[in-house]
Amino acid sequence: MADLNDQTKNVSIYPEGSTSPITSTPDGAKERLDVNVKGEVSLSSATDSLPLQVQYDKSFSAINANEWQDVAFYTVPTGYDYSISSFRAHSETAGETARVMVELTGATFDCLTNAFTDGSAFTAPQFGSGVYLKVTTQIGSGSNDVVTITYTNEVGVTGRTCVIEITKSSLVGTSIEGALQGDDIGVRDITNVTHSATGQAGAFKVDIYYSVFNMLLKESNTMYQAVSIAGSPITILDGESIALSVLAGTKTSYSRHLSLVGTLIPG
Repeated sequence: MADLNDQTKNVSIYPEGSTSPITSTPDGAKERLDVNVKGEVSLSSATDSLPLQVQYDKSFSAINANEWQDVAFYTVPTGYDYSISSFRAHSETAGETARVMVELTGATFDCLTNAFTDGSAFTAPQFGSGVYLKVTTQIGSGSNDVVTITYTNEVGVTGRTCVIEITKSSLVGTSIEGALQGDDIGVRDITNVTHSATGQAGAFKVDIYYSVFNMLLKESNTMYQAVSIAGSPITILDGESIALSVLAGTKTSYSRHLSLVGTLIPG
């Protein structure tokens, strides 16, 4: 080792195979190594990070049995990423499923005027794992409505379709998940919507989503927990929206508890 009081015994450090020594920079009475970093380095103090829980703990009656019901929403604030460590859920009734999704509204559609409005999309190479239709204005009582959703799939192929039938008189909040075409595993963008019951009252949106957690609640009044892989927490980025949802097996009112725990980290 170097003797700082005897300069004749100081040493130089050479990387293997190099004739150029590692340099140091004076810093008052001390010296420090020069480091040339490739890529990006972000340093923040522990006090910059904020623990955050997104929680739902109420009773509700599902709009329809065997449909996903969104019960809580959260959008990651500007300047932060949300690093998720665990998700917990329980229900008063057995056999339901709870999940956490990142979702965006891919399109809206007015049934009466047949007006399609384009929405947000995932940027390649990211994509959503599926779509679901959510009624925002009650559907008219004339006839069942067959909706054709045209989308771009996970590898950028356009003109793919997903068909969903909405029962006449469907209430606001009715949520119907669609099956993607062929072997598609994802959706980047919604490009068009058409329907069979032209001129009939009603409106809906088409959400694109991917699941972060998905748990089957086998027994009633039992707390289930899913955790992210050790050392690799799930990170939701600035501006992205999270939905906590329950696949309700019945329209009977039951109490459900869903809790998402993580940390807001400056982005």
